[in-house]
Amino acid sequence: MTAPVAPHAERLDVTTPSPAAEIGAKTHDVRAPRCIEPGYPLLQNTMCSLAARGAMLIGRGIGIVLISRNLQSHEFGAYALLLATYSILLSAGAIGLEQTNLYLAGRRKGRTPTLIGNSLVIGLVSGLACALLCVLATEMLRERIFTDVSLAAVLVTACALPIGIAHIGLTGVILGNGHFRYYAVLEAGKWTLYVAIVVTLAMRELINVNTALASYFVLLLAAVCVNVVVLSKWHGRIRVARWRVLRRIIALGRSMLTVQVTNVLGLRLDVYAVRFFGSMGMVGTYALAAQLTEILMHVARSLTLVVFSGTARGRDHEHLRVGMLMRWILIAALGFGIVLAVCREDFLRAVFGETALGSGPILALRLPGALVSALTLLFTGEFLGRGRPDLVVRGNAIGIGVLVLGSVLTVTWNTMFGAAVAFTLAAVCEVLWVSWRLRRERRQRPLQPQLAASA
Repeated sequence: MTAPVAPHAERLDVTTPSPAAEIGAKTHDVRAPRCIEPGYPLLQNTMCSLAARGAMLIGRGIGIVLISRNLQSHEFGAYALLLATYSILLSAGAIGLEQTNLYLAGRRKGRTPTLIGNSLVIGLVSGLACALLCVLATEMLRERIFTDVSLAAVLVTACALPIGIAHIGLTGVILGNGHFRYYAVLEAGKWTLYVAIVVTLAMRELINVNTALASYFVLLLAAVCVNVVVLSKWHGRIRVARWRVLRRIIALGRSMLTVQVTNVLGLRLDVYAVRFFGSMGMVGTYALAAQLTEILMHVARSLTLVVFSGTARGRDHEHLRVGMLMRWILIAALGFGIVLAVCREDFLRAVFGETALGSGPILALRLPGALVSALTLLFTGEFLGRGRPDLVVRGNAIGIGVLVLGSVLTVTWNTMFGAAVAFTLAAVCEVLWVSWRLRRERRQRPLQPQLAASA
């Protein structure tokens, strides 16, 4: 017997059909080829997800090295600010589309063609609105924050927002259907091409803020096209829901939107704090350290996707409890810590250029926070699979509140060191609350199996 559920307008519940349970229930279910059938065991799905994240880490790592070496400190700061702005607007414009699609595709078969069409429509409409907001926000804040950012770079970032929203929506459909092997192959191909493009630009000395951004955004467009073709072949012709049904899906996504926005804010507010109290050169140095420490979080996201997808289908993975997850993350942290110990600042400067000057101590201060945030992401995957995004938002709000308060107290003392300390303190407070709340949720609400297509 489950505990009574308090009123919550946008809460998703895996124990009963969602408000959009009838969407696509009677459509034909075209099963995918055997090579990517969603029935793969947890370990294989996890390895595919890790392979996808591994390709991304390698691609981004090589990209960061080449871009930081070819850009001056203030130019890399402008590049990092635009990427942070892109991430925040992408999360807001997607209205939680990736998590909503993953949940809906996982809970009921047959609705995939409708979810594909919805992703494209929402990507176009919401993406154009976010693109306009991006241009307006950067112009209004140009004198205070975006001082060294060119209008051309802003336009490149704005044009990428509709593509990015459609991309994450289709990714949710892919993972919700359990196509982890296809996801790994696609990500490996995308990041291999990204490395090839960046290396070519570096060899021809064509890397600047505009080309560094465009080299990634062009590949997002290619990935969207490939996903549409492949998913249409596997699951049938694309359908777009009527406005009444589409409105219901958007309503379900609002809770997921809050999850995304609060999560991105918790990871990016310290970068803006450094810019507010410091110079653009400080932003470049701090952002480089932040991206290096977040490697651990990419490893955790690989496991989070599998836990989310499996929990949404009602699978209670006993062997994926906190003990095993902590061992995985601690092993990764130990290896990464050894690498950081070997990579002294002089080595970092030799690899990443002058942008890395002063980044060594920031790496050491921010690494514990990244480790704890990685563990929080694992808990988040189960919360979302259980249909409780409201609890994720509460945890993120606690982290953001501590981060803001800590930044006010510490950044004025030392801009970059203070921001790193505030980030780590916020991550610790958040994981303590989330772990306590998840233990309570497991006792009160046992999982139920996936709904049948004919239900």
